[in-house]
Amino acid sequence: MFRSITQLYVADYYQTKGARDLCHGIKEGDEAATTAIAKRMVVCVSILPPNGILIPIPSHTGCATATLSLVERLSKLSGLPVANIIKGRNREPLYSVKLKSQTVPPNFFGFYSTATITNKIPILIDTVYDTGQTARSAAKLFKNMSPFILTFSGVKKINKTKFF
Repeated sequence: MFRSITQLYVADYYQTKGARDLCHGIKEGDEAATTAIAKRMVVCVSILPPNGILIPIPSHTGCATATLSLVERLSKLSGLPVANIIKGRNREPLYSVKLKSQTVPPNFFGFYSTATITNKIPILIDTVYDTGQTARSAAKLFKNMSPFILTFSGVKKINKTKFF
């Protein structure tokens, strides 16, 4: 069980003008989309604990790619360090699983940490927070550390805080 977990997002995926396009752009490697998202997210980073460490959440490939680029930009803007320490199982995208109305099996993501963090508060970064399964699965790696989950956009109305 988590000591505590805070979930924050910047834009509504469907309601905020341009949010959906930016999310698709970052996954396609669009540098302008990555920069635009980072500039919007840095506002949230600035109110997080100063001893935070930015950790990208891996994609379905098991490695952080688009989120790593985003985290590196956020780091330049915020001064917070980066730790690319979460890896996962190469798997089918969660979106595809949901489209098939399949249930997500236990350990679907296969997340594991390649290093230990001390004296820092994990700030897990992703582009979209929909059901929360991906982010919560990654956050379990840091459950005794009160991690933060910060995403660019949120989809469903769940227990999270929106800034814009």
